[in-house]
Amino acid sequence: MRTLRSALFATGFLLGVIVIGLLAALILRWFDYPKRSRAILLWNRWCIWWASVSCGVRWHVIGLENIPAEPCVFLSNHESQGETYFLQYLLKPVSTVLKQELLALPFFGLGLKLMDPIAINRGSPKLAMKSMLNTGAARIKAGRNVLVYPQGSRIPYPTALKYARGGAAIAVATGAAVVPIAHNASSFWPNKGFRLCKGTITVVIGSAIASEGRSAKELTTEVQAWTQSQIEQLHQA
Repeated sequence: MRTLRSALFATGFLLGVIVIGLLAALILRWFDYPKRSRAILLWNRWCIWWASVSCGVRWHVIGLENIPAEPCVFLSNHESQGETYFLQYLLKPVSTVLKQELLALPFFGLGLKLMDPIAINRGSPKLAMKSMLNTGAARIKAGRNVLVYPQGSRIPYPTALKYARGGAAIAVATGAAVVPIAHNASSFWPNKGFRLCKGTITVVIGSAIASEGRSAKELTTEVQAWTQSQIEQLHQA
């Protein structure tokens, strides 16, 4: 039954990617950011809804009241594909830091590009950091949130967290607050593939942390410790 459900989800997922990719190429690329982002996020909503219908995967969010009214930097653990779709919708308007190669994917890449992500070349760490800081600061100034996965790649639990400082550096450079996020997505949405398991993914949004007077290292250490504690509880519940 799980195999059948997963195949059903994969079919709907891929069809949705093709549809949004064609719309992005033919129509949405000519719209301004607010209009095209609202349209593209319909795919995120479709993906989340379809995962619920086809595989029984649902989401529960704790701490919505902790999302600041002003633009901030969200730092989240990265366990699966699922949180990338869910958080992009939940935290809108948001620009996500991601690897440049994703923009080259057929259909999916063009839709992703129109969301104004912060795409970095991981083959050149120094240039990647400079680009992330400059573009991240510009996104904050434009009134958008920035979402960073400090692990860099999808690493499912129970591997211990090891966070890079880039996201916290954006916060320090702009004076924006840092908001930590923890979740247990890999318990139900795998690191790779489409074999989803029925269950509820829990997302915990922590209290905003002021960046003023703090270093990127201090902020990263604090967020990493909080997130590690949260995901231990979520996965063992």
